Amino acid sequence: MKCQNPFNLVMLNFIVIIPCQAWADYCVYFNKDTAAVVRDHVREGMVALQFCESCEFIEPLPLRIRSLELREHSVDVDFITYNGRKVTLADIDKGTLLAGYTPEEIEFLRATLTEQATRKSYTLHINGEEIDLAYFYIPEELPVYRNVGVLAHCAADISPTIEYVPINKDPALEAPMQPILVDVSEHCYDGCCPGKTWTVRENVILFAEANVQSAKVAELSPGASVTPLQVRALVEPVRAEVVYDHGRFFEGDVFYLLNSLGEGFYNIWYYGKTYEEDVSGINQFQLKMDRRGCNPPTKDCWAVAGDLKEETWWAEVRRKGGQAGWLYDPRETMDGVLICD
Repeated sequence: MKCQNPFNLVMLNFIVIIPCQAWADYCVYFNKDTAAVVRDHVREGMVALQFCESCEFIEPLPLRIRSLELREHSVDVDFITYNGRKVTLADIDKGTLLAGYTPEEIEFLRATLTEQATRKSYTLHINGEEIDLAYFYIPEELPVYRNVGVLAHCAADISPTIEYVPINKDPALEAPMQPILVDVSEHCYDGCCPGKTWTVRENVILFAEANVQSAKVAELSPGASVTPLQVRALVEPVRAEVVYDHGRFFEGDVFYLLNSLGEGFYNIWYYGKTYEEDVSGINQFQLKMDRRGCNPPTKDCWAVAGDLKEETWWAEVRRKGGQAGWLYDPRETMDGVLICD
């Protein structure tokens, strides 16, 4: 993506120095012409997309525009570089550093500096959050969405359009109501990752299947070691209802919490698809202690759900002699299941 001059300045034989923004090649700050394009094309009630091609976005995130605001900012530019010299209005007023300049040049510099001192920049805020136009797409002729940064000439080297088909939110889709087994063999939890060899801490039964009603294969004694083949979490899905727009979720949506991934992240079921999602806005303490839920709903409390259940793990392991079977919740009976940094 190429950095565009946010003020579309015409460069003559001087250079105007404008402080670059923290992410210089993005369209967070823009000029009045770009602001006019935003006013003409972005409206409340529209469902837009946020998407970064060069980032790790798996897919665009819908954004329902409940409120929008163009904020005006003064630009602090108090000097220009003219023929290799830094010149300020104070230099002109005091008559310093200007030996050899013609009266016409001095007046030209004074007018240029005065104009620069009154320039404005703008930022777009949607639902109270600052928006980068380079990553912001608005619907054109569905399923086509157009990039606002490209449309407003403040971004380049970005696809001007993308295609996106919204997820099917048919309430008839079959939700996961019964306990399910979820593969967690490679998951790390709060800095603790699966160990390669486990050691029996207390007597434990090896079952033929991930079910305590299945046949008993063997009984392992303390000190014995096993190699994990796979680990599955027996999860009871928990229904959650969105009460405040948040990322991909709109108010009124329903999703199901599956297994915890640690640090506030969960696997979730959302209208037939599974995502890894930060659900820290569902306050677990609040859910257990305050049945009123989010009161009022905010960006920090955006969904309410039923009681979260403790997960039960089943692990398929192999003994040194080659015999394999399933262990019930090895975290309670084995050492080395999770190795922490």
